[in-house]
Order: sequence, then C-alpha cells, then structure tokens
Amino acid sequence: MKRRIKPMGLPIGGPSLLMAFILLCLTIFASISFMSANRDYKLSQKTAETLTQYYVADNKAEEILAEIDSSLKKNEIIEDIETHFKDYNAIITNDGNIVNVKYAVTVKDKMVLAVDARFTAEEKIEILGWKVVNNRIIEDTPTFLDLPVF
Repeated sequence: MKRRIKPMGLPIGGPSLLMAFILLCLTIFASISFMSANRDYKLSQKTAETLTQYYVADNKAEEILAEIDSSLKKNEIIEDIETHFKDYNAIITNDGNIVNVKYAVTVKDKMVLAVDARFTAEEKIEILGWKVVNNRIIEDTPTFLDLPVF
C-alpha cells in the first residue's frame, strides 16, 4: 500500500493572531497620540488666554503710570492721587524730590502685576519692579497635623 501524503494548507491561527495584535497596537498608539494632541491644544489655549490677560494688565499698568506722572507734573496732592487709584492699592510716598509709587493690577484670579516705580526731580521715571506676583493666601499649618495621635 502506498501512503498518500496530504498537502498542508496554510495555518489560519498564527497570521490572524498577528494581525489582531498589530491592529490592537495601532489603535492604542492612535488613542495615545490623540490624547497627547488634545492635551497640548488645551495647554496652548490656556497659555494664550493667560498671555492676553497679562498684556491687558500690562497696558493698564502703563496707563496708570502715565496718569500718575501727569498728575505729579500738575502738582496734584498725593493723597488725591492715591484715592483716585485706590482700586489698584496705590501707595505713593514723597521723600523730598523723589516720589515712590507702588500699585498692583489684577492679571488673573490669583495673580497681580505689581509695579514699583520712582519719579525723580529730573522728571525721570525709574522702574524698580514690574513683575507678576501670586496673590493667593497659603495656610501656615497643614490640616493633616490635626489628627489625633496616641
């Protein structure tokens, strides 16, 4: 008797599993890429909003500085200038020929643009400080220290 050899067909299990694994990997990488791009987009939107608010506050601070300068050139009373800019917590002190000015313009909810300037007798303006400062209150003691210890 002669034995007949059956021709072998292609196994279906191996290539199917490989294709399913490749599709799974591509799907995971696509979702990770989408989430990363979405996160970057949201971050760029927040950055653009914050920068816009900063430049609006910067412009307002420049206007206030120009108004204070013109008021001082008109020899207005310092207390009147302070009351005019009380919304910006303006503090104006006179040390002889030098007038020191400090005020703050709100940038965001918890950030202010703090300005510190000096007006000299030669009608020069020296900017001593022009920076964004965090304006939130931080608790001195953490709340987890209130736990009872035996």
